[in-house]
Amino acid sequence: MSKQENFIRQNCFELAVRLTWESKTIEPEKMASHITELADLTDKLYNKAIEVLDLYKDLGCSDEILARAISYMTDVHAIPPLKGNFQWFDYTLTTLVELVCPNYVIGESDHDFVEIDLYQRLNK
Repeated sequence: MSKQENFIRQNCFELAVRLTWESKTIEPEKMASHITELADLTDKLYNKAIEVLDLYKDLGCSDEILARAISYMTDVHAIPPLKGNFQWFDYTLTTLVELVCPNYVIGESDHDFVEIDLYQRLNK
């Protein structure tokens, strides 16, 4: 596994941790099952992330872009009720990657949203 693939997996692990966060301390006897759940969730997120990368690689998506998108999702969108909701992960990650590596030419009707609403607000 390359350094960048490890970075993607690490970001998937951090997302899994956020999604499985509990407000109470985990009892020692449940620790093994929690670690197994965390590993399984990380693997599922990673496999889905690689699918998205494969779809967008020819459009300029890189391991770095993908890893940063996952990190953004962890910081901004991840909450425990989304644990196991792989459609949420797939749709959100695909949307973020699509904004950076669009699979179409941005037309006049989309220009204002992308150039004004999105990019200018992000640069404030």
